[in-house]
Order: sequence, then structure tokens, then C-alpha cells
Amino acid sequence: IEQNETQTSKTQLVTIGVSDDFEIAYGSQIIRALIIALPSVRVVFRQTNSLLCGDALHERNIDFALTSHIEKDTRIHSQFLGNSGYSCLYDPNHRRGISPITLDEYTTQDHILVSYSGLTGVTDSVLLEQGLRRNVRSSTSHFSALPFLLLGTDAIATIPSHAADAIANCTSLQVSTAPLAFPRYGINISWRFDTMRRKDMKMIRDCI
Repeated sequence: IEQNETQTSKTQLVTIGVSDDFEIAYGSQIIRALIIALPSVRVVFRQTNSLLCGDALHERNIDFALTSHIEKDTRIHSQFLGNSGYSCLYDPNHRRGISPITLDEYTTQDHILVSYSGLTGVTDSVLLEQGLRRNVRSSTSHFSALPFLLLGTDAIATIPSHAADAIANCTSLQVSTAPLAFPRYGINISWRFDTMRRKDMKMIRDCI
């Protein structure tokens, strides 16, 4: 027991609920910031999304949530951090055109959909408003799977720009602006009100 108590006093766990696009884009930056500010903190990233993060916070499965969603629950507070848009990700070795991707290419080429449901996404809504459709070859619920699904194919993936840039920086995939106007969306951090009773948690929130 004494050993466990000593270990606990030296290492503090903080659990951050994220969808993997935020984890890919900002995870390493969060870790570096916390190492400098609070060296004893160990970061645990746990997969969540806008539909699940409220319950995860209430059930204390996570301490903070980093999502595009603003919680309406009065027991949860959210702070706006910035916003993002959408970009296209593709394998340049299997594409005939040159960047940027044209609308004609976009509507005729195969797509890989990243979606929680695996059935439809914001891209389909934007296309529908223009009376257009796309051909979805396959779907995944994980942005981190895209390098393995896109490489060696001529398919296109339309994903949040921050995730597209982060993936392209670590792989041979390239980014193109989308040939359609996509809505921008907010990036927010959320937490339970009682979390801020602890000074260390406030420091962690400010680091994020």
C-alpha cells in the first residue's frame, strides 16, 4: 500500500477525451506543454466524440474533452479554442491530376469516408446541396487508418484540415484544398465544473 501511495503521489493521471483527428494533430503538443508545466502528469488520451463526451465527463471516465461540440449541460463548461475547416488527402503517386483537386475529379474519383456511423458525412451534405454525389469506396471510423487505406490507391479522403496536415507531415500523402466550400467548425475544450476546484487541473486546462 505504501508503495502504491508513493507511486500515486509522484505521478498524476489526466484523461483527455478526444476524437483521433485532434489526437493526431495536437496530442504531441499537449504532451510537450504538460511536461514543461507539470512534469509529474501522465496524459491518457481516450477516444470519444461529440455524442459521447458528455456522458464520459459525468461518469468521470475523462477529465477533459477536446471536441467540436459545445455541451449544453449546465454542469459542464466549454471554452472555445479555435476553428478548423476541411481538406483533401490523397496519394500523389496514384493521382493523374495536379493539386488542387478539381470538382470534376472530386465527383468522379473514389472516396474513403471517415465517419462515426460509417454511412455518411459532412461531405455528402455539402455535395447534396449542390445536387452532386460522390462514390464512397470504403469507410472507417478512425482518421489514423487513412495512411494505410489511401496509400497505393487513387482514392480521396476529405477530413478536418488539422488532421490532414498532420498526416501529410508524417507520410508521403499530400493535401489539397477542397473544390467545394465546406462549413468551418469550432474546436472546444470541456470539463465538469467541479474539476476546477483543483489548482493542478486548472493548470492542465490552461496548458491545453
